[in-house]
Amino acid sequence: MSERKEYLVQVTVIEGRYLKGLDSGGTSDPYVKITCGSLPAQVTVQREKTNEAIWNQSFTFKGLMMNEFELETWELYFEVYDRNNFLTDALVGACSIGLGTMYRYTQKEFYRCWLSLFSEERPKESQGYLMVSCYIIGPGDKAPVHTDNDVGLGDIDLSLIHISEPTRQAEISYAVFCLKKKKKKKNCPLYTSPSP
Repeated sequence: MSERKEYLVQVTVIEGRYLKGLDSGGTSDPYVKITCGSLPAQVTVQREKTNEAIWNQSFTFKGLMMNEFELETWELYFEVYDRNNFLTDALVGACSIGLGTMYRYTQKEFYRCWLSLFSEERPKESQGYLMVSCYIIGPGDKAPVHTDNDVGLGDIDLSLIHISEPTRQAEISYAVFCLKKKKKKKNCPLYTSPSP
């Protein structure tokens, strides 16, 4: 087995849109639980009665010790829950990003990307979308740096390519989407849409 190296994962949960409403009024009280490899989970604050939530919260997972096999099999796992006061919190949907996939990607990050949320009960129907930025750095790596102009806050185009890859923690697939810049025609920085 290969030697373990120390990694750091930084995550910013930016916002959620079109979140499935699980309450009687058609909304949820959403919060996000983030799990990274073998480290303890971290949780955003809860938002009240909404289908669109803004969090803008950052989380750091330090001291993540992994060998090559673990880097390729461990994940950054996102679960969006609906808070219930008297019952168990209900899972709205979940998605994951392989740590190895992120480590091999440009600048070892996914920047301002939309993740499609799925549930085991409805594996083919999106339960909403979660926008995140995340990166992973290992020994000798530098954290990516961005300016406000790197990605515009234009309209969301959720018709971009669906990247389906089974997660390792559950039988749920995930999709990654990116924001489109206003006024400029440019392909999604992570995945290009097919030619017409």
